[in-house]
Amino acid sequence: MTIPAPTDSTRPEAVAELARLRAEFPTHLIGTETIPGRGVRYLARARGHEANPHTVLTPDLHELREALEAGQPHPAQP
Repeated sequence: MTIPAPTDSTRPEAVAELARLRAEFPTHLIGTETIPGRGVRYLARARGHEANPHTVLTPDLHELREALEAGQPHPAQP
């Protein structure tokens, strides 16, 4: 599977945020998908079975980050 690189060059802040997300969540393939009539959607797909969530598709980068952060394991409390 190949997820295309960001093509939304009109929003440089979105391109920068996607780069940060890729660095912070190496367990996921993160990119964009253009849906005719609906615009750009941000996509994260797990690279393996152990990563959560498996797939996130959203038009909102903030929502994408929240979903990826929610899927991260939390350190055990003493």
